[in-house]
Amino acid sequence: MAPTPPHSFPARIVDRLLDRRPAVRRAVLRTADLQRGVLPTTCVKSGDKTDFAMRVTATTGRHSSGSVIAIGQWATVALARMRRHPTYAVALPVAEHTWRRWQGRLRISVVVTSVGAAFLAVGLGRGIGALIAFGAILLVLGWINRVRAWHNAWVAVEYRPEPGEIVVARVHSAFDAEAQAIYRRSITRR
Repeated sequence: MAPTPPHSFPARIVDRLLDRRPAVRRAVLRTADLQRGVLPTTCVKSGDKTDFAMRVTATTGRHSSGSVIAIGQWATVALARMRRHPTYAVALPVAEHTWRRWQGRLRISVVVTSVGAAFLAVGLGRGIGALIAFGAILLVLGWINRVRAWHNAWVAVEYRPEPGEIVVARVHSAFDAEAQAIYRRSITRR
């Protein structure tokens, strides 16, 4: 087997900015199990045992994760519903400290982006080039921080309506193992 060639320099920069890891764990949950209230008890990101869960709406399509990064969860779900694409509400187990970390990173991104938008608007309104440039730089930095936070601290969810599955990407290995066990039990129970 030949060694994998190294990525190009721009690809390595993008990987570094997004903090992409070579292997992405994906867990598959069956909607039939979720409707019965059967879901893993370990945190989707940290692998800690938890009773805390957050409701996330999964949308169809392989690129729904990119859409969530670009325009946000709420807008992605609204767009999917406008296009009459199926969605599915999923309760994912999340440790409270993991949820607080994700929300803290998201808040930082919102603040930086908002300050950048304000500087950009004032700069455009008054014709001050330095404010326009500074605002644009802050907007880009806020967006990059949001993308990094999304990849580091949260998961991507995709709904596959035909087989009745929810695919959860960027999960902890303990969550993945528990999800696999639930999936196997569910399949053999049929």
